[in-house]
Amino acid sequence: MFKDALTRKSGIILITGPTGSGKSTTLYAALKELNREDISIETIEDPIEKHIAGLKQFQVRYAQDKEKSLTFPKLFREILRHDPDVIMVGEIRDLETANQAVIAAQTGHLVLSTLHTQDAIGAIPRLISEGVNPQHLSDALILLQAQRLIGTVCKNCRKVMEKGSKYEKIILAEFWKEGVVYDEKDPIYEAGKCEYCNQTGYDGKQAIFELFPIIDEVREKIALGKNIHEIRKSGPSVGHRTLYQEGLQQVALGITTFGEVFKYRREARFDYRDLLKASQKRLKIVG
Repeated sequence: MFKDALTRKSGIILITGPTGSGKSTTLYAALKELNREDISIETIEDPIEKHIAGLKQFQVRYAQDKEKSLTFPKLFREILRHDPDVIMVGEIRDLETANQAVIAAQTGHLVLSTLHTQDAIGAIPRLISEGVNPQHLSDALILLQAQRLIGTVCKNCRKVMEKGSKYEKIILAEFWKEGVVYDEKDPIYEAGKCEYCNQTGYDGKQAIFELFPIIDEVREKIALGKNIHEIRKSGPSVGHRTLYQEGLQQVALGITTFGEVFKYRREARFDYRDLLKASQKRLKIVG
């Protein structure tokens, strides 16, 4: 879905998530995918984290004299004069940059950027609240993607969760509720501790993603100023899976633990005790 969005000639692809969630790594991977002789790519970054041959990369600079500063909006205006095919903006931090990204997307440019929101769909109300015209935004957006990094459980010390335990029942109930594909013969792992993983229980990290493509139904809702709950209802019709659902799938595959994934459920202000009560009710329903 992400690679398909990169083939578009114009529009905005937004990657969301907190600092340290791998957004820049994803952006650079996308630029490498697009980097060909017949495609002109220019970037605005603060800072430039990786130099890539074939790209024109511009560094944001701030000076005491505002006239001498090279801000995101100022560099954006300069880049638009070059008429590149692809523009990468390290982060949308203000209304002027957001509006410039929308205008660029509407005038034949593919724009890639990042935004600090908890989930993919949260980018829509965030930009509208900053003053972006909903109709223009609906025309410009192609794909919203949220991401996080989860720890991969250490294979040297991981422990198989006891069958029939309270916590396994909670996890199985969550699998059932969230539509996770799981074979009950497969083990569910808990983190252990060993010298290999420095007593952390995890060895390395892996990204999980939430992708929300802007189909016509979503586009219409954005233009009409519908709230985020109405927009979210279009998710299942486009194969949308939340970060939590994607994380649970990694638990089912034995790649990570439920504890590692549950913290993204907490971002939505869910309490573990409430989850236990709800899971016990669902277990009674399904026997």
